[in-house]
Amino acid sequence: MTLRIEISPLDGIDRVPGWEHTVEAAGAPVFYSSKFLSSVATAPLLPADRASLLLLHDNGDVIAGVPAFHQRPIDRLRFLAPLHSEFPDLPSSTGLLSHCWHCYDTRIVSAVSRIEQLQLLIDPLRDLARTMNTDYFGLINVSDPRTLAVMTSAGLTPRYMLDRYVMDLTGYLSFDDYVAALHPDSRRELRRQFRRYQESTAEMAVESTPVRDLDEVVSLCHQTTAQHGTGFYYPEEELKLLLTNMGEALRLFSVRHEGERVGVIVGFSDPPRLHLWAAGMSYGRTAFSPYAIGMAEAVRYAIAHGMTMLEGGRGNGRVKLKQGFTPLRLYACLQTA
Repeated sequence: MTLRIEISPLDGIDRVPGWEHTVEAAGAPVFYSSKFLSSVATAPLLPADRASLLLLHDNGDVIAGVPAFHQRPIDRLRFLAPLHSEFPDLPSSTGLLSHCWHCYDTRIVSAVSRIEQLQLLIDPLRDLARTMNTDYFGLINVSDPRTLAVMTSAGLTPRYMLDRYVMDLTGYLSFDDYVAALHPDSRRELRRQFRRYQESTAEMAVESTPVRDLDEVVSLCHQTTAQHGTGFYYPEEELKLLLTNMGEALRLFSVRHEGERVGVIVGFSDPPRLHLWAAGMSYGRTAFSPYAIGMAEAVRYAIAHGMTMLEGGRGNGRVKLKQGFTPLRLYACLQTA
């Protein structure tokens, strides 16, 4: 066995032989696909000074890897706020992080199970951070047990940062099963929203590539986040490029009223998972909640297509718990460079 580390520019991932095979063998999510990584490397959704790919080779074959993004500042959304008591300089610091902030499921991509092998990626990550004069380095948004074990073994203590929300669909044979499993208050509210939707002239559609009015989708997502003061999270030009590049994985759960899209949930089909990755809503145009109807349709779609897991992302936990999601703790494994 001859193990070797390689560090290459992330925007050249299409030229890395064996990467897609490694992602597939590892069962890694769509955020590690070449189409997603090449997009966020060439047109990052949050500014990154540099994007790299650290690879572990065994006799020339890629057996593991992590993307790394030089973020300045390290945490524009303050997802790392729970760590500020231990690292008070975090808000003003830079970081070499894996993955980008738009991925809520960070892991070391590998089908290899030996922690001592995967740990070989950590020192090069630290060295790269030092050469870039970066304050911190490490992995964020981690729940994968093996990755947490690797980071712990390498001396990067996992610290709780926030939750992401997931829904196990294995117990649902139909959408009616899902509705029946909801808390009675949530079930009544969903049925009330459906009655209002059915009484309207609005239409619900599940769309896939090619999407002719993608500009409208992008604008709606951007405007929705801007209303919460985080419009920078979905810059329109970069977001459109990403959604275009996601190709056949893209799913849009769209609500239209009088010809206008008033709600959209952007999803990625990633069997056996369906990711509900972004959303844009124009409230006040309908008597029902386009978010509630869009989410319900996404659950219906996932069950009908044999998905076993619905990924709801981070944030909006109070509502997602009512919708049947459960929290999954995410950890930051950070250390000063």
